[in-house]
Amino acid sequence: MKKKLYIVPLLILAGVFLMGCSNPRKADTELEFTDKSGGVQSYVMDVHKQDDILVPRIELDKNKGTFFIEHDILASTVIGGTYKIKKNILLAETEDKKSVYQFKIIDGKSLKFIQDNSSEIKLTDKTVGIPITDGSIFKLEE
Repeated sequence: MKKKLYIVPLLILAGVFLMGCSNPRKADTELEFTDKSGGVQSYVMDVHKQDDILVPRIELDKNKGTFFIEHDILASTVIGGTYKIKKNILLAETEDKKSVYQFKIIDGKSLKFIQDNSSEIKLTDKTVGIPITDGSIFKLEE
């Protein structure tokens, strides 16, 4: 009987200890980012703004799961399609399924372009515009 009395408090203490070791406030970047309450959000490339030059941006419609990338004022086409999120990576695929772009979700307000395994994003004229290169950071426009 005494053994049973010792086991119950030990189990309670173990449960309290394990709950104390977990961090319920730990930021889950993916969950924070996938919050659909934002609707359409714009992420602008973090560069020194230059007059008369289009600063690249990514528009995400979190309700529809769609995206478009605005990067080249001379381009006649728009890069757009759908996106999904896997392991804190935003995978954007064009409607024609020919191009894929990857962005690391840094936090709920920042994305980092990953050139590896991404299609190339070219400028029509390199003298007009800002190129999107590996590691380019995009910040939520507020």
